[in-house]
Amino acid sequence: MNQNNILLIGIILAFVGVGIVLYQNRNDFFSQPVNQLQNQENSNNQAEEDFNNSGRAKAIEDETDLWMFYKDDSGFTIKYPQNVIWGDNQEGLSLKIESQKIETLEGTLGYDKETANKNLQSLSSGKYGEGVDFPFVDSKKIISIDGVNAQDFIVFSRFEVCSVLFERKAYFFNNGYQVVVTLSLPKEKVIQKYPQYFKNDKANCGNNLIWDFDKQKEFYNKAKQGELGIVSEWLTTFDRIVETIDINPKTQQEEINSNLLLGKWVSTDDSNSIVEFTKDKKIEYYQGNKVAESTYAINGENISVNDIDGKMEYKILELTGDKLSISYLARGNTLSYKKAE
Repeated sequence: MNQNNILLIGIILAFVGVGIVLYQNRNDFFSQPVNQLQNQENSNNQAEEDFNNSGRAKAIEDETDLWMFYKDDSGFTIKYPQNVIWGDNQEGLSLKIESQKIETLEGTLGYDKETANKNLQSLSSGKYGEGVDFPFVDSKKIISIDGVNAQDFIVFSRFEVCSVLFERKAYFFNNGYQVVVTLSLPKEKVIQKYPQYFKNDKANCGNNLIWDFDKQKEFYNKAKQGELGIVSEWLTTFDRIVETIDINPKTQQEEINSNLLLGKWVSTDDSNSIVEFTKDKKIEYYQGNKVAESTYAINGENISVNDIDGKMEYKILELTGDKLSISYLARGNTLSYKKAE
């Protein structure tokens, strides 16, 4: 056998040897990333489970507990979803609440003192009363808001033919105030989504699409039946917001009696979650284990907590010898507790 053949055999044997080594180690080579991913997934699942069981997360049974919270000058409280913007919003739903003492009313469109006094009497006796604003006739009805009658109506246009609006309103009276709650939807989104309900009137309105009034009733009925997407969502969101109104919420003293806060409190949503207030510390427990400790101070009706994640503000909604209800102001969600036995 010549030298060239020996060299060729040697090269072949070398390749075979490398192949055998790679084959033997293939399981380790390919399984390592899989094992790492599996370990990471298990770690994430465990972290999520630990968080849910830690008492740092509240067992939410009512979605509105996570909604934003607002207390009106007339005394009522209301909640609204995170996706609803307070004031004007050209991108989506916007909420506006206007309350004014009846004796000072000097508005137009029926928002005046005389009409308010008449409607206060009418609504108190279960009658709709005089119309205000520019209500779409088919939408007019009486609703009960926490035991108080209110006018519920929609404004699709105001003053002139070119006007296109989407405003749903609740109009009622509370503690000597006229209150108007309005949820609005940008007209541009509706027109773009459902152009079949609008038309051109270049002589009066230029290139802007306006209502096809012959189709407005069909539009309203389909929206009520849940067939018009964002418009139907606008109507149902209004209903849910109004349902959160508390006309006469329990009030607190200007200065909270801090002694009432002291002691251990058990979450009404999860009995494993307990919070304890000492003279200057807030301590959280879950299933008997301490999971967090912070310092706190009471400022009027607020509890200021110096948490590991920064300062957190809570508003005391109710505090008695056996009940505690606080609202986390950053998100508006409500936490409720009973005194530990």
